[in-house]
Amino acid sequence: MRLILVTGMSGAGRTTALKTFEDLGFYCVDNIPAGLLPDLAELVGRRPGAEGMVVAGVDVREGAFLADLDPALRKLEATGHTSEIIFLEASDDALLRRFTATRRRPPLARGNDSIEEGLRKERALLEPVRSRANRVVDTTGLSVHDLRSLLVRQYGGADVDQKSLLAVNILSFAFRQGIPPEANFIFDVRFLPNPYWDEKLRELTGNDRAVYDYVMARPEAKGFTSDVSGLISAALPGFAREGRSQLTIAFGCTGGQHRSVVMAHWLAGFLKEQGYQVRVRHRELPGEGGVG
Repeated sequence: MRLILVTGMSGAGRTTALKTFEDLGFYCVDNIPAGLLPDLAELVGRRPGAEGMVVAGVDVREGAFLADLDPALRKLEATGHTSEIIFLEASDDALLRRFTATRRRPPLARGNDSIEEGLRKERALLEPVRSRANRVVDTTGLSVHDLRSLLVRQYGGADVDQKSLLAVNILSFAFRQGIPPEANFIFDVRFLPNPYWDEKLRELTGNDRAVYDYVMARPEAKGFTSDVSGLISAALPGFAREGRSQLTIAFGCTGGQHRSVVMAHWLAGFLKEQGYQVRVRHRELPGEGGVG
């Protein structure tokens, strides 16, 4: 196993780093005692389908961290594992702004200590770890999205596409059953001709080819899909760059059986061709995440 230890100054981006590694498919654990790192590597190494890498986050609140780190890394090496330390830091001014914005205090700012005093104590305590780190990343001028992109480029492999890390959930629903609160985009397709009024199609759903062809053959559908594909194509790369791990796009019609289902299938096919991870759910259809 290869173990990556993510540590550094509080407020410098450890949580963002761990979420990024998790999105890249690595097994991640936060706030684990340093003395347990060899056991963690052994346990993960025995998991079916283990990818050969585990990422552990440790911060200054883990009291025995400094005393246990060296023995733990030596034990890892002795048992055939490799390790890497990523140390995240930022200037005191940048950390002060971040703590002030979140109304939090550094973990070592106790009692009447100021934020500055807490940061000073923490920086001095972590200096031995910083000095032995394999990679020091200064996040002073980085946004959370910049840090995510940096880690994706360095640890995701040359073939990792940012949009492959964005999971797109596509949902069909009925307006009369309520608007889905999880939706980031909602499209109302009740303006399209309703297959319900065709007796041959009434008992079918948008999962059936006859209904799909009926809806998609309409001129209104052609214009609508052209506009939606342009909007979504422009928006999703931006969400991917901003570090979003998932997004929900919903189509609603009157009963959630025909038009919305068809449009959900259409968009799913379109986005799969663009390389996105797509999951489709039809809220009102029995057996597909809906009732029944």
